Amino acid sequence: MEDIKKWLLSDMDFAAGAALFAKYCKNKTLVRSITLNPRNAKKLEYELKKLAGIPVTLLFNQKCSNKELLKIAEKGLKRTIIKATQQKENQNINVNKKNVLYATCTQTTAPTYNDPIAKAKKRLSEWYIKIDKMHRQLYELGESNAPDVVKKRLAILEKRKPIIQKCDELYRLKEAYFDTGKYDPRIAELLKTK
Repeated sequence: MEDIKKWLLSDMDFAAGAALFAKYCKNKTLVRSITLNPRNAKKLEYELKKLAGIPVTLLFNQKCSNKELLKIAEKGLKRTIIKATQQKENQNINVNKKNVLYATCTQTTAPTYNDPIAKAKKRLSEWYIKIDKMHRQLYELGESNAPDVVKKRLAILEKRKPIIQKCDELYRLKEAYFDTGKYDPRIAELLKTK
């Protein structure tokens, strides 16, 4: 795998990367689909990083050069192997390096969300379910224009309108938090409403 690391630190020539991918990847269908077209250069780079042993959690959050990424992955591997070896000496357990590295990376590098953001996601889910039920009720009323059906339809639409407005607003604020990293206090206000 050292040759993959060297390729990642070089100019990343597509043909050379394709040859490395064909050499190490067991999935020949994946090899064919990626290596046939040079427009798949980013996919090729991603797959080679996975083959080099860089945890997927680090790849999703990559905001550094490949050189720095390889250093981070190497430090993480060394740290987890040392910890696992110490645990093995203390507790006499089997150590699988890959699983220990993955578990450590998911614990240390996985994004953590503020509590209000998690609540916002849950509330959006609840509101979407309510809206879906209302849509189902509207569908079940049919296309009739009888006065009682029209009255029921209008009642459902009136109940649905404020929920949709709150959903749109909360979704926009939640996405703004992920884009800017700044928490908007209006999220808390929307979470107080039902």
